[in-house]
Amino acid sequence: MSKIRTYSRSLLSNWIGFGVSLLVVAFLSPFVVHRLGTVAYGAWSLLVTLTGYLAMLDMGVKASTGRYINYCLGRGEPDRVSNIVNTSMFLYTLVSALVIGAAIVLGVFFGDVFTKVPKDLAWQARWALPMLGVCIWANFFSATLAQMLQAKDRFDLSSAAQVTVVAVRAAATVWVLLTAYSLTALAGVSMATGLLSCGLLWVLVLKKGPALHLGVKYVDYPTLRALLSFGVWAFISNTAWSLILYAACPIIGLLIGIEAIAFYSVGLMLADQAGQVLSHVANVMAPDIFKAAGANNLADIRWLTLKGTRTTLCLAVPLLTGFIMLGQDFVVLWMGPAFAQSYPVLALLSLLQLAVVSSIPCVQALQGLGRVRVIATVSVVTAVISIAISLVLVMVFKMGIVGVAMGTLLPGCVEALVFRPYYACKHMKASLLEWLRKTVFVAIVVGAIFAACCMLARSLVPIRGWGSFFAVVGIASAMYLPVGLFGLIDAAQRRLLLESAGAPFKMICRLLTVR
Repeated sequence: MSKIRTYSRSLLSNWIGFGVSLLVVAFLSPFVVHRLGTVAYGAWSLLVTLTGYLAMLDMGVKASTGRYINYCLGRGEPDRVSNIVNTSMFLYTLVSALVIGAAIVLGVFFGDVFTKVPKDLAWQARWALPMLGVCIWANFFSATLAQMLQAKDRFDLSSAAQVTVVAVRAAATVWVLLTAYSLTALAGVSMATGLLSCGLLWVLVLKKGPALHLGVKYVDYPTLRALLSFGVWAFISNTAWSLILYAACPIIGLLIGIEAIAFYSVGLMLADQAGQVLSHVANVMAPDIFKAAGANNLADIRWLTLKGTRTTLCLAVPLLTGFIMLGQDFVVLWMGPAFAQSYPVLALLSLLQLAVVSSIPCVQALQGLGRVRVIATVSVVTAVISIAISLVLVMVFKMGIVGVAMGTLLPGCVEALVFRPYYACKHMKASLLEWLRKTVFVAIVVGAIFAACCMLARSLVPIRGWGSFFAVVGIASAMYLPVGLFGLIDAAQRRLLLESAGAPFKMICRLLTVR
C-alpha cells in the first residue's frame, strides 16, 4: 500500500475515532453535569484528575515503548520487538500494583485532605478511586498494544477498538446516571470499559500486529535499561506537562471551592479534547519519524517534522481560534448561561493548545533522536513556574479560575514556541528562522485573519441559537479557506489540493507526502 493511502487510512480512522469521542463528550457532558450537579461533578473531576496523576507512575514506559518498537523496525531488527513488549508489560505489572495501592490509600484519606468535599461524596471516593486505579492498569496495557498496531500503520484497528469502547462507556454512563447518582458506579463503568479496551486490542494485535512472542524469557536487562533510560526522562517531561495542565483542579479545590472546579473543567475539557484531536494528526507521522531516526536519516526527519507541523496548523488555527472568538456563545448554548464563566478559561487554554500542538512534531523528532533529557528539565522548570504564577494570581490578586488558566498559559507558551523549535532545529540541522517563518509566523498571521473573519461573521449573523451559531461558523470557515490555502499550503500542495478536491482525507494525506 502506498504511503498516500496509508496516511489517508490512518488520518481518517483517527478522526473518526476522536470525532466519535467528541460527539459523545458534547452530548453526554451536559447530561452528566446536570444529572450529578455542579458539586458532585466537581468531585468527579477531582477524582479523575488525581488518578491521572497516578497514571504518570508509568515512568515513561509508554513513550519509550512506542519509540523503541518503531526505532528497531527502522533499524531492521523486528526480532527485538518481542523483547521490548514483554519487558514493557513486566514493568507495567509492577507499576500497576503501586498505582492501585496508592489509589486505595488516597481513597481512605480523601475526606481528610479535601475537607471542602461533602462527606457523602468523600465516602464514595473511598471506593471509586481503587476502581479508577484498575482502569489505569488496563490503560497501561492498552497503550502498548495500540502502539504495536500503529507501528504497522494500523491506526484504523486501534481506532475501531476505541470507538467500540467509547460507545459502550457512553451507554453504560447514561444507564448508571438514570438508575443511580453514585460516583462509585461511574468509576465501575470506567474500570469495566478499560478492561474491555485491553481485551479488544489484544485480539487485534495477535491477528494484525508485528510478530510477537510472549514469555518471561523475553524480559531482559538490556531492554529494561534502555526503556527506563529513555522512559524516565520522558516520564519527567510528561509529568511536568500534566502538572502544567491539570494542577488547576487541586489548586481550585483547595483555595477556591469544589464547585469552581466544574466551571474550570468545562473550559479545560473543550481545549483538551481539541488538542487531542489535533495531536492525532501529527501522531500519524510519529512512526515514520522514529523509523527515520533509527536509520539516522536527518533529511527525512526534517521533512516529516515540517510537514506534520504545517498540516497540523492548517486544522489547529481555525479550530482553536474559533474557540477563542466564538467560545462564549458555544459554552452558553451547550452548557447553559451559568457556565459563561468557563469561557475565559477556554480562551486562555485554547491559546496554550495552539502553541503545544504546533510543537508536537518537534518533540517527536527529538524523541526519535533520543534527545529527551533537556526537554524534561525545561518542562520541570515550566511546571514550577506555572504553578507559582497560578498560586500568586489566585492568592494575591484574587483572579480565581481565570488566574489559574493564565498561570498555565504563559510559561507553557514560552516552552512550546521558543525552546522546542530551537532545540529540534539544532539537532535536525535545520535553520530555526526558516522553520519559524514557515510555521509559527505564518500561523500567527493566518490566525489573526481568521479571528477577523469570525468577528465579521458574528456581526452579520447575531447568534441566538444553534442554527445561527453554525451559520456564523460556516461563514467564517468559508472566508478562511482561501487564507489557509495560500497561507499554510505551498504551490505544489495547492496543485494536489485542486486535483484531490473530491476526496478530502486523501487530499490531506497527499499534502503530507509531497516534498
